[in-house]
Formats: sequence, structure tokens, C-alpha cells
Amino acid sequence: MPKGAGWHKELLVLSFNPPTGKIAIFNQGLVARLHPYRNFRHRFVSGYGFQLKGEKMLELIDNIEPLWADIKQAVEEFWDKL
Repeated sequence: MPKGAGWHKELLVLSFNPPTGKIAIFNQGLVARLHPYRNFRHRFVSGYGFQLKGEKMLELIDNIEPLWADIKQAVEEFWDKL
């Protein structure tokens, strides 16, 4: 498990680029699609809410269902590989 301030970012990288002998759970494209949500979380949690833009938040909302479906599919495929 990664440690330090950037542990969550490093964990996400490991999800598509795992150590030798481990299986990736996500592909790089899926992780790239998660990046805007991670960026939103950072701004919200860190008190930078004034930087949030309504139209960007609506894009995140509009895209969450297909993203969630792809995440569930990736997890199912991961379990099948184990």
C-alpha cells in the first residue's frame, strides 16, 4: 500500500500498472477518465471550492453512470482473472 501525501494517486497508477506478478484491475483509459473526479475531490476537500465551475461539475454528473458501469465491468473481469 502506498504511503505519503500522494498515496491515492500512486494507488490509482498501480491499478493499471501493477508490480510484477500482480494483475491490473483498470486500464489506463479508465484511470484517465477517473482523473477529473480525483481533481474535483482534491479541490472540494482542500477548501478550493471557489475554483469549482458549475459546467464542469455537470459534466462529471452526466458522465458518472457510464464510468461507473465501466468500473463495475473492470472489477468483474479482474475477479474472473483471479
